[in-house]
Amino acid sequence: GHSHKKLKKFLEGYISIFTDHKPTLRDAKLMVAMAELGTASKQELLARSYDAPQTTNARALDGLIAEGLLDRNEVND
Repeated sequence: GHSHKKLKKFLEGYISIFTDHKPTLRDAKLMVAMAELGTASKQELLARSYDAPQTTNARALDGLIAEGLLDRNEVND
């Protein structure tokens, strides 16, 4: 059901990322966290990212949203 659809979306997105830019472990970690949570706030996702400056993690998250790899409607401010 819902879990299968999310996994399919995650895999399709992750496969397509290779054509746009070199994916990072930070990208993968944010995408996995979103797949696990379903919907989340930016703060919840950033808390699950690497221990790095918040601006670095936020830039990665914003990039994934801009690329369409994370659904903007599922990431709450």
